Amino acid sequence: MKIVKRVMKSSTDLYQALLEWRNTPTIGMGSSPSQRLLSRRTRGAVPMASSKLDPEVQTHVLEKKVQKQHKMLQLTGGAKRRALPPLETGKPILSQDMRAFKTQWKRGTCVDQ
Repeated sequence: MKIVKRVMKSSTDLYQALLEWRNTPTIGMGSSPSQRLLSRRTRGAVPMASSKLDPEVQTHVLEKKVQKQHKMLQLTGGAKRRALPPLETGKPILSQDMRAFKTQWKRGTCVDQ
């Protein structure tokens, strides 16, 4: 949504700006969103050689995305992860029956670790 708002402030033609954004290669991926979806670049306002418009299948997209995610995880140190405290016998707990795929939580007490 930020991209659309920024485009609306700076450009008069929203569709042309979105077309150019889809043709811009993503950092770390080496290909643009239109190349990954359509296997080719789309014709935009910026002139380019006709050979660049030929279809070219993008390979290893999933591997590049996974590598990018692992790199971000290493940089942040897994900020979203946290260690849970150990369970203590006799303490109140909440449990969910995962076998029945129910979203209801039941109160109980910890019997054993």
